Amino acid sequence: MKKAVFLIPYFGRFNNYFQLFLDSCKKNKDINWIIFTDDRRSFDYPQNVRVIYMTFDDLKKMFQNKFEFTIDLAKPYKLCDFKPAYGYLFEEYTKDYQYWGYCDTDIIFGNINRFVEDPIKLKYDKIFFLGHCTLIRNTPTLNRLFMEKLNDEILFKKVYSQEKNFSFDEEFNKSINNIFLEEKRRIYMSEVEANIYTKSSHFKLTNYNFEKKGYEIFSKKNTIFVYKDGQIWNISLRDGSLVNEEFMYIHLQSRKMQVKRRNRDYYKIIPNAFEDITQDVTKKEGFILEKKWNPNFHYFKLRTKNLYIKIKRALMK
Repeated sequence: MKKAVFLIPYFGRFNNYFQLFLDSCKKNKDINWIIFTDDRRSFDYPQNVRVIYMTFDDLKKMFQNKFEFTIDLAKPYKLCDFKPAYGYLFEEYTKDYQYWGYCDTDIIFGNINRFVEDPIKLKYDKIFFLGHCTLIRNTPTLNRLFMEKLNDEILFKKVYSQEKNFSFDEEFNKSINNIFLEEKRRIYMSEVEANIYTKSSHFKLTNYNFEKKGYEIFSKKNTIFVYKDGQIWNISLRDGSLVNEEFMYIHLQSRKMQVKRRNRDYYKIIPNAFEDITQDVTKKEGFILEKKWNPNFHYFKLRTKNLYIKIKRALMK
């Protein structure tokens, strides 16, 4: 059997760095992606990424045919709650794979195998616990595990029959993770991603704290992220020395990025752009020159947008 396939229903226009996402998928040759979308713009899709064009209404009908009750899927954003059911909903597309999964497209992947090879060999039932990237072992039982009760409550009917988002795909607030744990299924809990904090102009990472049941934020000062030949590296200057840390992917959620790079295989990722690397960042002097200051108003734009939404809602009351 093939190793793994990620299933991505996406409706609307892909972000401006979607091609970089596809390029990063291409480097992971033994992993596949299937994208269901209505965005028919021309992209350079690699061989391991299959695109199936359909409308959002077509997808809603497809999903509805799999349930005996009426589902509420009014907007594409609600698809997040349906992610744990993709193995059931897209069963015809996953039959040749050991694992199926879901991921977002505001991601640049590094070397996936380096981080999932061991948990796949050990046959973990679920690999990772966040909505932006998760794999689930492909069995009929696990593909339907989202239907199981949690504390005597059938969650999926409640979640799928209401418009609001329940974060059913991640974390531990009555989510698919709680159901897996309740059913004594093994989850590989390691965090191997650079999950970028949304409310900061500069890069800060978030990690889930299991004791506090929430996220912790870590500042990344004197640092750049580098994409090099299918790998994601964070290079930092600490106590006068360069420190390299590899990640499986970087998640740039809700962040506007400019694409300024020409080299598809080697570039830096800074808080507002993808840019070519012109210095030798393996040396301290080159790193300092490469990590130049970039004016970035992401935080202020985000605050302005949120303020506008609050004012608009207040006026509508």
